[in-house]
Order: sequence, then C-alpha cells, then structure tokens
Amino acid sequence: MKSIKIYDDGEISLFNTLRYFLNLRILKILLKFSILGVILGLVIALTTPKDFTSGTTLMPHTSESSPVGNLGSLSNLAGLAGIDISGSGSSTRFPLALYPNVVFSKTFKEDLLEAKFLFKGDSITFRTYLEEGVKPSAVGYVLSVPWMILDLFRGDSASEELDDDLIVVDKATKQLYKAIDNVIFLSIDEIYYLVQLNVTTQDPHLSLQVAKYVKNYLINYIEEYSTLKLKENLNFLEKAIAEKKVELNQVENELSRLIEGNQNVRSKKVELEIRNMEDYYDLIFSNLSSLQEEYEGVKLVIQKDTPTFSIINPLFLPIEKSSLSRLLILILVTIFVTGMTVLVLFVKKLKEDIG
Repeated sequence: MKSIKIYDDGEISLFNTLRYFLNLRILKILLKFSILGVILGLVIALTTPKDFTSGTTLMPHTSESSPVGNLGSLSNLAGLAGIDISGSGSSTRFPLALYPNVVFSKTFKEDLLEAKFLFKGDSITFRTYLEEGVKPSAVGYVLSVPWMILDLFRGDSASEELDDDLIVVDKATKQLYKAIDNVIFLSIDEIYYLVQLNVTTQDPHLSLQVAKYVKNYLINYIEEYSTLKLKENLNFLEKAIAEKKVELNQVENELSRLIEGNQNVRSKKVELEIRNMEDYYDLIFSNLSSLQEEYEGVKLVIQKDTPTFSIINPLFLPIEKSSLSRLLILILVTIFVTGMTVLVLFVKKLKEDIG
C-alpha cells in the first residue's frame, strides 16, 4: 500500500488514485461506510414525516386613478371640518414587492396562530398544530440539539421582546414564528405581476385550509389598504349626510309650524318670514342632495378602485406528498456518506504523500 503514491513530483496521479481506491483494504472500508450510509439513510427515510403542499397563483389588478369629478361645495364643507377630500378620486396601489411583508408580519402570524382549522377530525388552532401536531424528524431533532444546549446556557434573561407594534414575543412564540416561515412560501414575479403562494404541512387538508386562509388574508389586506382613504372620505360623507338630514328635518318642522300657525294671518312680515324659511329649507335640501351625490360617486370609486385578483392556479387538495421519497432519501444519504468517506481517505493519503 505504501508503494502507491497518488501525489508525486508536484502532481496528483489519477491512475495511482484509482489503484489506491481499488485496493482490497480500502474497498472494505468503503463497503463498511456504505453499509453505514444505507442504515443511516433508512433511519432518516423512515423517521422523516410526509409533507403536503397546497398553493395558488394570483394576478392582482388595480386601477391607477378614478376621477370623481369636481367636489365643489363638498370640499368646502370638508375643509371647514378639517378634512381634505380633494384626493378622494385616487386609490393607493400596494407595491407588489411588499406582499411578503404582509404575510410574514408579526400581526399576521399572531392572527394565524389563533385561527382554527380542522385537523384529523378536531377543530384546533394553528398554534396547537405547531406545538402538538407536527411530527419531528430524527435529523431535525439532532440538528436542534446544539441550539437547545445554547438556550440552557443563555437562561431566561431575554425571555420576552417588545416589538415596535406592541406585540410581546417570548421565546416559544419566536419558535412558532420560525415554524410559520417554514410553512408558508410566497414568491413574487414582478415581470408578469404574479404572486405564488404555497403552504406545506404534514396534513393535506390542513395545507389546503391554511393556504386558503393566507390567500384571503392577503387579498383582504390589500383591498383595505388600497381603499383606506376613500373609505375615510365615505365615512365623513355618511356623517355629513346624517347631520344634514337632522337639520333639514328641524327646518321642515319649523316651517310647518310657521305655516300652520299663521294660516289666517295676513301680514307681509309673516309672509317674508315664511319665504326666508322656505329659501333656507331649499338651501339645506340642495346641500343634502350634493352630499348624497358625492357619496354615491365615492362608492362608485371604491368599487372601481378596489383591487381584484385573477386566480391563475386555483387552490387544490394535495394528493401526493411534496417531500422527498424514502427511496430517494436512502440513495442520497448513502451517496453522501460514501462520498465523504472517499474524500476523507483521499485527503488522508494526500497528506501522507506530501509529508
């Protein structure tokens, strides 16, 4: 064995390297580690839980602007109230690049953790599923051991974190947040303006339910954001219309009492008072009509500017698992262990020849 050198005169001999690995002793070593790789691969394959992925592809459609027309007296009324509705004819387009910020925000994650889904015949929260329903793999458990040891040394000095939006996050919740990041996948195609959403869990029905929840949450959030200012203006108009109706009703009652109380009275003063009251009534009625017209106009703008979403690929119930097959896991682990053995033997022999 010592007579075979894979490194000689500053070069690596491929022929001698091949001879070295075809040696019976080296072949036995490779065979032992290959068998070890098969055993390890079987353990990993049998302990790796099945994953199922459900998803959908969305195409958002938004309107850049929607003119309402001249707001006229309404702008003046709103100005007196300290509200600017001159820009009510334009919606706010939510940037496509910020869609992941919605789905991976702490607010969304808190809502998702408390949302209830049907899992194996029971209605449970997603928090319960992550804490009790997820089957850990052997590899995942082994990889988590170093972090568990680190947590023991760190203690509880940083057990809670106060977020900017006043959400208290403890260590356990942080782990759940990380788990959610591994469950939900959101990709953006800014060229074709597409949003790809995928949800992966260990239950096909749960994957479908969570994907539907995330899709609806995202759509509702974008709709609310895009029409927020318009809806604020609509609320102002509703209050203004209600106030004008009360005022109109008061003037109408006053006018009725004035007319009924002076039916047999012939006086220019009374006639002038009635005429002034009628003019005031007409003015209030005109303002009310203007407010109602603008109210209907803003409603049309909201309908027009509310983003719509085309469903390119609808949600589906996953039948086949999305995780690697057990046979493929076995093959990959065996190849990896055997390859690492070859690499270690090669480096070891190379050091011997150089030294």
